[in-house]
Amino acid sequence: MQRYLWVVVAVLMLHQVALGDDGKGLLKQVFKKMKSGPPSGSGVFMKYAVTVKTIEGTSHEDEIEVAMFDKKIKMKSEGVTIYQDSKTMVLIRPEENTIFITSPVDADKRKNQLQYFVNLQDSLFNYLVLKSCSEDASIRTFTNRPTKKLILHLKNEIAGGIGIKSVTYWLDEENLIMKRAVLEFANDELQHIDSLLFEFSDFNYHYKTTVFNGTALAKVIDDRNKKLLAEYKGYRLIDKR
Repeated sequence: MQRYLWVVVAVLMLHQVALGDDGKGLLKQVFKKMKSGPPSGSGVFMKYAVTVKTIEGTSHEDEIEVAMFDKKIKMKSEGVTIYQDSKTMVLIRPEENTIFITSPVDADKRKNQLQYFVNLQDSLFNYLVLKSCSEDASIRTFTNRPTKKLILHLKNEIAGGIGIKSVTYWLDEENLIMKRAVLEFANDELQHIDSLLFEFSDFNYHYKTTVFNGTALAKVIDDRNKKLLAEYKGYRLIDKR
């Protein structure tokens, strides 16, 4: 799972550094929009599927839903649900019967993390080659228009080092968002991953719906007796605040 999170970062990270006149401008615009976030007074809602294919030919799919608005965040996937507000982050793992409570990541730390990855992008600039940029009518945007398909390869001298051989994007040129992405790995025998597919079914930069009622802590703790809610009876509570 930890490897998959790094791959998500890689998907976002490669937007700005693509080479080639046709695709470079569009990729930069998409990345700029993602980095700047939603307009003032709005949030973000994303719903997407992640499909992992192994070198043995098996596959696993997980659906992920993320909502962010008014200093609240909720993320839900097959194995974890996260609630976060300005005071608390709560992580629920049903398969392990575990609830983890901690302080949220503050804005300054998030900014520093983003700057780190922006700097990392610059170091990868000379190793990316844009192989093709074309219109793809088979993958439609959220407004039912053809997407722009871009195929990027990493040069051999770095592909093996970071484990990614190529990245293919399907971009919504009108709304400057990503519709689909496929990462192909460079003979990853250690992780047994052949490819990773991201398929977005919803991507809303003007989200203004309440993410969840009450506080993040109240999603698992009864405010009256300070104990876990009945639905989490038997769960192990790890409080790191």
